[in-house]
Order: sequence, then structure tokens, then C-alpha cells
Amino acid sequence: MSEFPVRDTAGFCYGINLSRSSDSIADGEAVELHNWEFEPEDGALSTVPGLKPLFHAPEDITSLYFDRVNNVFYYTTSDLNLFRADNLNSSGDKIGTLSGKDKPTYATFGATLLVASGGILQYVSNKGKLFEIEGGPVATSICVSNGRVIAYHHGSPEVKYSAIGDCLVWGIDPEHLQDKSQPQYIGVGYKDPSNIVAVDFLSKVMLVYQQNGRAYKVISSPDQDDFAVEPVSMTAYCSSQHATCSIDDKSYYIGQDGFKSFRPTTAYGDIAPFDEGLAVNSVLSQQVTPNARIWHIPSRQQLWISPGDGTSIYLYHYLPRLQDGRGAFTTRSFFYPIHDVIDVAGTVYIACGKTVAILDSTLDTDCGTQIRASIIGPDRLASKHSILVMNRLLVTDNRLPGYMSLKCGKKTRQIKCGTSDPTIYSLWSDDIVLHTEPIYRESKTRDYKVGGGSNKEVQLVLTVEKGAVSLRNLSYEYLEV
Repeated sequence: MSEFPVRDTAGFCYGINLSRSSDSIADGEAVELHNWEFEPEDGALSTVPGLKPLFHAPEDITSLYFDRVNNVFYYTTSDLNLFRADNLNSSGDKIGTLSGKDKPTYATFGATLLVASGGILQYVSNKGKLFEIEGGPVATSICVSNGRVIAYHHGSPEVKYSAIGDCLVWGIDPEHLQDKSQPQYIGVGYKDPSNIVAVDFLSKVMLVYQQNGRAYKVISSPDQDDFAVEPVSMTAYCSSQHATCSIDDKSYYIGQDGFKSFRPTTAYGDIAPFDEGLAVNSVLSQQVTPNARIWHIPSRQQLWISPGDGTSIYLYHYLPRLQDGRGAFTTRSFFYPIHDVIDVAGTVYIACGKTVAILDSTLDTDCGTQIRASIIGPDRLASKHSILVMNRLLVTDNRLPGYMSLKCGKKTRQIKCGTSDPTIYSLWSDDIVLHTEPIYRESKTRDYKVGGGSNKEVQLVLTVEKGAVSLRNLSYEYLEV
């Protein structure tokens, strides 16, 4: 048993906490976890993977989409052109031009791809070309529910529904008004002087966010007897359609008040707002712009939250880590601003500037630029005369070789993080041909230092200048005198 009290960071498992001063947060929280993330496999805090460029376009790439039905990629460029590609290792083929100037949203209805960009709703034909839907609505965003396509435009309070089973039929036939399979429309917020900003889903309920901060839940669909529109919040400020995302039993959104969510309550059919970003909203809310975005990265169990231009983002690890169900935050920066992100079968594609890149854990660079990761822990002030650091311990698993520095109180130490060479081989024969494959063994760094001097305050600062590591232990023993 230790003779001295121990400050154990527990791998900073609770993430960053910007809601309180640095000397009052818990040992397992941090002031800064920049370019770090929690591994989805074991939850360990690790440096973020690098970015590997795939191809470069002549114009900025503004959106990405993967059609899982037809197994093809689509992307748009800043000159409003839509491209189709079998993979994102090459630029693919231009198939048309967007009808509007807004950032597009996509939806697959059966085998048909629909595209909304603020103009007339468009679709990709069987011949692979982009066309406007005859009689289709002006749409900023679209989604699919209950056999219909749902469309809305930012300048309108109306939500429009296509005919059941036919995404190309939007006109109402006056001779068949009793036919419930016909196209439908609803007005959200009776005499509410505001327009729709975003639409999302929470279980069987559709959430509609308006510009004035009001949010409504739409129960069922207009052709059903239990259809209803009910208010749920007066302060749900959502920046845009691209600033909301639903996962399981939560609908997340970002706006002028920061990062929030809706989740079901114990009352049947009821939902309630929740301060999901409590740990960061005091800072995040000051950074939010109309360009705020949320991307879901399911293979990494993360939400990427961009409050502004996309060069700096918050990584929200949404699996519960706190008693109230909240997850943990870290941050990441990019050399180029990111415009869109998609996760396809565990491969994360990123549109950054004119480049499409993928996350690659074998790299510690961002499109060739070295990634620097930093941790700033809680600041512990002496309650008496000073804090004597008796010893401190750092243990990391090293994925890529490099070097780092650790500051504890007044003492700073440079540390190398090495990896084992691929000197072990697996051999097997296949007829006459002999194959070999290298096996890499993960290496550990264990740095134990006795003594740390007398300090008025002690704050752990770990900086990884080069390499890739996972934090396994960071702690120190101390004595107050």
C-alpha cells in the first residue's frame, strides 16, 4: 500500500471539462485532450489516426454520400456539379448539376437516389444522370419514412410528403382527395411566425426544429388517424439540417446554446431536452456559427461536432461514461477544413478542401503534416505551503515510434516512444511458392521518475510531438507540506 496520496488520472476517462475552473475538475477529467480519442475497442485514450489522401479534385469537395443499395459513391464540388464513382480512389464521372446552391442532402428510396440542394428536388435516373422531378417540390432537405419521401424548404413552415411508394409523384390529384396514398403536406406550428430549420427522427416521432428555437414532434403521418403535431420545446436552437443527428434513443443537435439532445421520458410518447454538452457548452456555444455540423462515425462510436469552419472539431464519444448518461469529449484539428465525413463499413472518408482522404491508424500525419497531440490535466493548488511530488509514472502502448514530453509540476522530461521491429515472420507454403508476412508487436513505454521538487501547483502536461500512443497509466504520488 502506498505511503503517500496518489493522483491517478484513470486515463482521463471522463474527457475534457470546460464548465469549471482547472483546479476544481476531477482527476479523471482534463482541461485539454487535443488530437486524442477514446478507442472503441477498449476505451483507452489514444492519439488520433492520421489522414491518407485518396484523390484531389480541381474544386473544393462540398459533400460525400455512399449509396448502400447500389454500392456507389457520390460527391459534389463547389461549382455545384455532382459526380458518381465506384470508389473514391479516383474522381469518377460527372452526372449533372445541382438545381440549388445549398449543401445537398441525399436519400435513397428503393434503388433511386434523391438529391435536395435548395432548388427543385432531383433524382438520379436508371441511366445514371441527374434530373429534376417534374412537379417536384423546392427542397432544402429530404428523408425517407413510412414509404414516403419527406421534403422541406428552409423558407417555409410546410413539410411535404410524396405519394406512398413513389418518390417521383408530388402533385395532389383533386379527383382522388380521399386516397390516403396520395402526396400530403402539413404546416408545422399553427400561426407560429417561423420557418423550418431541420428535421430529425426520434424513435417513431419526427422532430421539427424552427428558426425561433421552437421544436415540434410530429406523431405518425398525415394519412393516419393518430396523426398529431405537438410542441416539445421553446429553446431548441438548431443551426441547420446538417447540425442534427439521431442515434438510438437520442436526437442530437447543435445551435447557439451549444450541444443538446432530446430523449424519451418515462411518460408514454413524451420526449424532453437534455444538456448533452454540459462539459463544453460554455465554450462551444461561443464558437457556433450557421455552418455548424454534426457527423456520425458509428465504427468509432463518435459524433464529430464542427462549430464553425471545420478545422477544429469536438469528438463526442457517445457511449455513457457519466452517471447521467453523458459521454466524453476530446478535440481534434485538421490542416484543411473538412466539408463532409462518411463512415462506410469502418472506413472513414473525409472531404477536406479539394481532397478526399481516409483515416489511417498507420499514420501520424494529416495529409503529410505532422499531428501533435497534447494533454493538460487538472491544476492542483497547494492547500498548505507546497506540494512535494514524490514520484510519477507514465505507461503507454506505442503504435508508431516517436517522442513526447511530460511536465509534472516544475519538472519536464523528454521521453522516446519506440515500437518493435517486424523481426518475427509467419511462414507457410502454397505448392512451390513460399509466402512471408511480418508480425508487428506493440511496444510499451514505462517511464517512472522519483522526485519532482516543491511546487505551488502541479499540473500534468503530456505532449506527443511525433508517433502514435495509447495512454495506459499517468499518475503521481505527492505530499502536502
